[in-house]
Amino acid sequence: MDHSELKKLINHTVNQAEYVDVINLSSVDGFTFYSYSSNKNSTEEDKLSAVSSSLISLSNAATRQLMNTTLVSTVIESTDGNMIILKTRYMGKDAVLCFISGSKLIIGKSRYFAIKLAESISKLSVKRLTDK
Repeated sequence: MDHSELKKLINHTVNQAEYVDVINLSSVDGFTFYSYSSNKNSTEEDKLSAVSSSLISLSNAATRQLMNTTLVSTVIESTDGNMIILKTRYMGKDAVLCFISGSKLIIGKSRYFAIKLAESISKLSVKRLTDK
């Protein structure tokens, strides 16, 4: 499957945001569509896809059952950086975006870039499906 347009979006985000360690897009059942990793961070993409999809599923269930609302994102803060996990759509299918940044990219900016990327990916899939 050709992911060239997705790669362009991710590269654009990485160039804008700086301090991005990993961007991973997977199916909701944990299979990787595409994964970007900076040279210094060698995350196993299959493991990241599985964990991301599990976390978003748990977060979605907790948000619905305990808060009676809709999930926006799951945020994990650590001493070395942040992980933002979002639902999106890609190629007509539900997808999970995982955005991991270093500590130099503050949480608000990490969320901003992750949300913008998720929105762009969702629009890309609609565009690609209508172009065929």
